[in-house]
Amino acid sequence: MTAARLYLLTPLRDEAGRFTRLCQALAAQSLAIEGWFLIENNSCDGTVELCDQLQPQGAIKHIYVRHERDSMSYELGLSYAQRIARGLCWVRETVELTPQDIVGILDADVIPAVEYYQVLMHAFEKYPALGLTSGVAYHENGKRMAYAPEWVMGNCRLWRVACLDQTGYIIGPGADALCQIKAEAMGWCTAVQRNAIVTCRPPGARAGYAYYGYTAYYRGETIGYVFIRALYNILIGRFGCGLFLFCGYLNAFVRRCKKTQDVDIINYSRAKLVRKIGRFLKRIS
Repeated sequence: MTAARLYLLTPLRDEAGRFTRLCQALAAQSLAIEGWFLIENNSCDGTVELCDQLQPQGAIKHIYVRHERDSMSYELGLSYAQRIARGLCWVRETVELTPQDIVGILDADVIPAVEYYQVLMHAFEKYPALGLTSGVAYHENGKRMAYAPEWVMGNCRLWRVACLDQTGYIIGPGADALCQIKAEAMGWCTAVQRNAIVTCRPPGARAGYAYYGYTAYYRGETIGYVFIRALYNILIGRFGCGLFLFCGYLNAFVRRCKKTQDVDIINYSRAKLVRKIGRFLKRIS
């Protein structure tokens, strides 16, 4: 069997201050990166020139650059998801992927540790049912970011192509969560590799927790489950996070905002509280 190849996709805008460090981190990886695809969009700080001058080095075998010029927001949401979707199509058009190959997102502000991709690729090799994975994220000050232990980070995740072929990349609010839920609903395992580390700014830091409340509503989570999530944040001292999370959900609920039409995602999300309770009871039994 041919060994799986790794392809990475990086969307970026005005990242000149971080780009050199990112390039150095990728070049220093302990596992080869078959192709690095860069989607530069409307930069005005020198990022364009840095992308055009970049050459393969170290672990990076091939580099592909595309420049886009649109005025859409670069915040989390539909515009970001649309860029990722276009990028994944570009990867497919450029190289002939096999089901065992691995494709991933690497945001421009994420700095992976030297063995990050080696650890993740080993997990794919070891667990054939693994469809989606990432490592864990730390702040620049060395403090680990507080996210649910099962949350596959959207800014540094990898897909097995067979999984991506089956689920597709879902465009919508909170696309990272939508894709993870879809994979799990279709029988794929998703997991976080604790010994794979990146440093970055908090994913979604620009969007705020009101946005996360809205995305929870969009994918069909119940108001009871979101209330418990919000209360948990408040109890651990993250009052603002909990308050805005619930208010974002409640605002979408009152306004009867649009929800996803994907039945797999709706049904899986509605049963989230039941699964959480089941896991807790199993843990203490």
